[in-house]
Amino acid sequence: MDRFRPLSRIITAPMAIAIIRQLNEDHIQDLYALYQTAWWTKDRTVKDIRKMLAHSDIVVGLCDDRSDRLIGFARVLTDFVYKARLDDIILAESIQGLGLGRYLMDTVINLPELRAVQHIDLQCLPEMVPFYAQWGFAPDLQGVITLRRHHT
Repeated sequence: MDRFRPLSRIITAPMAIAIIRQLNEDHIQDLYALYQTAWWTKDRTVKDIRKMLAHSDIVVGLCDDRSDRLIGFARVLTDFVYKARLDDIILAESIQGLGLGRYLMDTVINLPELRAVQHIDLQCLPEMVPFYAQWGFAPDLQGVITLRRHHT
């Protein structure tokens, strides 16, 4: 995959975004800072983030090419055949509304290693359903519900 992709169709200001598939130590610190801005990830630690990254099948980051700062992130857990789960889709608050969320989703959904996967799942709040519907995600799973066990 080409590391640099033009964004002129996505945002109005010129901006170079690098797609990365592995995070360095600075990117891990940036991801920790991103996680501190979201209610669903505030309790994550740098130590646990490193472990999470080591055990994620696919990692996609968006970096501002000028500063090499991580500004967006998503990861996938998958068997590469039947199931994939898209998790931790997050963007820096300063770039939300510029179309980079669509850019990140397009990048992940179109990865060659996911093209043959039968089902890609994600979880989101109800107000985000229309956003993810652009890529064919729908809440109707014919009565299937998500069950969760919390480790205590």
